[in-house]
Amino acid sequence: MHYSFAATTFHWVFISLTLVLCVVASLPTRAWLGAGAWLQQQMTRSTSQRLQASLAPFAGRFSQSESFFARGGGLAFDAPRGLVFLASMDGLSVQSAIYPAALIEAAQARCVVENGFQDFVLDVGISGQAAGWRLRCASQELANEMSAALARFCGTPDQALGLIRQDPARLGARAGNMRLCPWSY
Repeated sequence: MHYSFAATTFHWVFISLTLVLCVVASLPTRAWLGAGAWLQQQMTRSTSQRLQASLAPFAGRFSQSESFFARGGGLAFDAPRGLVFLASMDGLSVQSAIYPAALIEAAQARCVVENGFQDFVLDVGISGQAAGWRLRCASQELANEMSAALARFCGTPDQALGLIRQDPARLGARAGNMRLCPWSY
Protein backbone atom coordinates (compact mmCIF):
# COMPACT_ATOMS: atom_id res chain seq x y z
CA MET A 1 0.00 0.00 0.00
CA HIS A 2 1.12 3.42 -0.79
CA TYR A 3 0.47 6.28 1.63
CA SER A 4 0.67 9.84 0.54
CA PHE A 5 3.06 12.29 2.09
CA ALA A 6 0.17 14.45 3.35
CA ALA A 7 -1.51 11.56 5.15
CA THR A 8 1.74 10.48 6.80
CA THR A 9 2.53 14.04 7.88
CA PHE A 10 -0.99 14.53 9.26
CA HIS A 11 -0.75 11.36 11.36
CA TRP A 12 2.66 12.26 12.80
CA VAL A 13 1.58 15.83 13.58
CA PHE A 14 -1.67 14.57 15.15
CA ILE A 15 0.14 11.97 17.28
CA SER A 16 2.83 14.46 18.38
CA LEU A 17 0.32 17.18 19.22
CA THR A 18 -1.83 14.71 21.18
CA LEU A 19 1.16 13.56 23.23
CA VAL A 20 2.25 17.13 23.97
CA LEU A 21 -1.26 18.13 25.07
CA CYS A 22 -1.57 15.03 27.27
CA VAL A 23 1.72 15.81 28.99
CA VAL A 24 0.80 19.47 29.55
CA ALA A 25 -2.68 18.61 30.83
CA SER A 26 -1.47 15.92 33.21
CA LEU A 27 1.23 17.94 34.94
CA PRO A 28 0.06 19.88 38.00
CA THR A 29 1.82 23.19 37.81
CA ARG A 30 2.53 25.73 40.48
CA ALA A 31 0.01 28.04 38.89
CA TRP A 32 -2.80 25.49 39.23
CA LEU A 33 -1.82 24.65 42.79
CA GLY A 34 -1.52 28.34 43.67
CA ALA A 35 -4.93 29.03 42.15
CA GLY A 36 -6.42 26.19 44.21
CA ALA A 37 -4.89 27.52 47.42
CA TRP A 38 -6.10 31.05 46.62
CA LEU A 39 -9.63 29.76 45.93
CA GLN A 40 -9.68 27.81 49.20
CA GLN A 41 -8.47 30.90 51.09
CA GLN A 42 -11.21 33.04 49.52
CA MET A 43 -13.87 30.48 50.39
CA THR A 44 -12.62 30.29 53.99
CA ARG A 45 -12.67 34.10 54.24
CA SER A 46 -16.23 34.21 52.87
CA THR A 47 -17.31 31.48 55.30
CA SER A 48 -15.68 33.32 58.19
CA GLN A 49 -17.51 36.54 57.31
CA ARG A 50 -20.84 34.71 57.09
CA LEU A 51 -20.25 33.09 60.48
CA GLN A 52 -19.34 36.43 62.07
CA ALA A 53 -22.52 37.93 60.59
CA SER A 54 -24.60 35.09 62.06
CA LEU A 55 -23.18 35.89 65.51
CA ALA A 56 -24.05 39.61 65.22
CA PRO A 57 -27.67 39.32 66.50
CA PHE A 58 -26.36 37.77 69.73
CA ALA A 59 -23.81 40.53 70.42
CA GLY A 60 -25.11 41.47 73.88
CA ARG A 61 -25.72 37.93 75.05
CA PHE A 62 -22.62 36.19 73.73
CA SER A 63 -18.98 37.28 73.78
CA GLN A 64 -16.66 34.82 72.12
CA SER A 65 -13.64 33.78 74.12
CA GLU A 66 -12.57 31.08 71.65
CA SER A 67 -13.71 30.71 68.05
CA PHE A 68 -13.07 28.60 64.96
CA PHE A 69 -14.59 31.16 62.58
CA ALA A 70 -11.28 32.23 61.03
CA ARG A 71 -10.66 28.66 59.88
CA GLY A 72 -14.20 28.10 58.58
CA GLY A 73 -15.68 26.24 61.55
CA GLY A 74 -19.06 27.24 62.96
CA LEU A 75 -18.17 26.88 66.64
CA ALA A 76 -17.45 29.50 69.30
CA PHE A 77 -17.35 29.51 73.09
CA ASP A 78 -18.30 32.08 75.72
CA ALA A 79 -16.27 30.84 78.68
CA PRO A 80 -17.50 33.32 81.34
CA ARG A 81 -21.15 32.47 80.68
CA GLY A 82 -20.62 28.80 79.77
CA LEU A 83 -22.31 29.09 76.38
CA VAL A 84 -21.62 27.38 73.06
CA PHE A 85 -22.45 29.01 69.71
CA LEU A 86 -23.18 26.62 66.83
CA ALA A 87 -23.59 27.72 63.22
CA SER A 88 -24.38 25.39 60.34
CA MET A 89 -24.31 26.48 56.73
CA ASP A 90 -26.56 24.88 54.15
CA GLY A 91 -25.99 26.51 50.79
CA LEU A 92 -26.50 30.25 51.23
CA SER A 93 -28.43 30.06 54.50
CA VAL A 94 -26.84 29.98 57.94
CA GLN A 95 -28.63 28.49 60.93
CA SER A 96 -27.25 29.36 64.33
CA ALA A 97 -28.09 28.92 67.98
CA ILE A 98 -26.59 29.34 71.43
CA TYR A 99 -26.73 26.50 73.94
CA PRO A 100 -25.57 26.16 77.54
CA ALA A 101 -22.55 23.87 77.71
CA ALA A 102 -24.49 21.52 79.99
CA LEU A 103 -26.81 20.56 77.12
CA ILE A 104 -24.05 19.44 74.78
CA GLU A 105 -24.02 15.63 74.90
CA ALA A 106 -21.47 14.43 72.38
CA ALA A 107 -19.43 15.54 69.42
CA GLN A 108 -18.00 13.29 66.77
CA ALA A 109 -15.73 14.27 63.88
CA ARG A 110 -16.61 12.27 60.78
CA CYS A 111 -16.06 12.09 57.05
CA VAL A 112 -19.40 11.99 55.23
CA VAL A 113 -19.77 11.08 51.56
CA GLU A 114 -22.97 12.40 49.99
CA ASN A 115 -23.66 12.32 46.24
CA GLY A 116 -20.03 11.50 45.56
CA PHE A 117 -18.71 14.51 47.49
CA GLN A 118 -16.63 14.11 50.63
CA ASP A 119 -17.30 16.46 53.54
CA PHE A 120 -15.62 16.65 56.92
CA VAL A 121 -18.22 17.33 59.59
CA LEU A 122 -18.59 17.61 63.33
CA ASP A 123 -21.86 16.07 64.54
CA VAL A 124 -22.96 17.66 67.82
CA GLY A 125 -25.65 16.07 69.95
CA ILE A 126 -27.92 18.30 72.04
CA SER A 127 -29.69 16.91 75.09
CA GLY A 128 -33.45 16.77 74.57
CA GLN A 129 -33.30 17.11 70.78
CA ALA A 130 -33.68 14.20 68.42
CA ALA A 131 -31.66 15.81 65.63
CA GLY A 132 -28.33 17.34 66.48
CA TRP A 133 -26.19 19.80 64.59
CA ARG A 134 -23.88 19.02 61.68
CA LEU A 135 -21.08 21.56 61.39
CA ARG A 136 -19.14 21.42 58.12
CA CYS A 137 -15.36 21.74 58.43
CA ALA A 138 -12.70 22.57 55.88
CA SER A 139 -10.49 19.64 56.87
CA GLN A 140 -10.33 16.57 59.06
CA GLU A 141 -7.80 18.31 61.32
CA LEU A 142 -10.23 21.18 61.93
CA ALA A 143 -13.04 18.74 62.72
CA ASN A 144 -10.82 16.91 65.21
CA GLU A 145 -9.67 20.16 66.85
CA MET A 146 -13.26 21.40 67.15
CA SER A 147 -14.33 18.08 68.67
CA ALA A 148 -11.50 18.18 71.21
CA ALA A 149 -12.19 21.82 72.10
CA LEU A 150 -15.90 21.13 72.54
CA ALA A 151 -15.19 18.14 74.80
CA ARG A 152 -12.70 20.19 76.82
CA PHE A 153 -15.09 23.14 77.15
CA CYS A 154 -18.18 21.12 78.04
CA GLY A 155 -16.27 18.95 80.51
CA THR A 156 -15.79 21.92 82.84
CA PRO A 157 -18.50 22.75 85.37
CA ASP A 158 -20.92 25.39 84.25
CA GLN A 159 -20.94 27.71 87.28
CA ALA A 160 -21.96 30.86 85.41
CA LEU A 161 -25.44 29.49 84.68
CA GLY A 162 -25.68 27.37 87.82
CA LEU A 163 -26.51 24.26 85.82
CA ILE A 164 -25.47 20.77 86.75
CA ARG A 165 -24.17 18.61 83.92
CA GLN A 166 -27.07 16.13 83.90
CA ASP A 167 -30.07 15.18 81.87
CA PRO A 168 -32.43 18.23 81.69
CA ALA A 169 -35.32 16.10 83.02
CA ARG A 170 -33.36 15.63 86.25
CA LEU A 171 -33.01 19.37 86.75
CA GLY A 172 -36.55 19.43 88.09
CA ALA A 173 -38.67 22.59 87.94
CA ARG A 174 -35.87 24.61 86.40
CA ALA A 175 -36.00 22.42 83.27
CA GLY A 176 -39.60 23.45 82.62
CA ASN A 177 -38.64 27.13 82.59
CA MET A 178 -35.54 26.64 80.48
CA ARG A 179 -35.91 26.53 76.72
CA LEU A 180 -33.43 24.25 74.97
CA CYS A 181 -32.49 26.83 72.41
CA PRO A 182 -33.27 30.20 73.99
CA TRP A 183 -31.66 32.52 71.45
CA SER A 184 -31.99 30.70 68.15
CA TYR A 185 -33.74 32.20 65.19
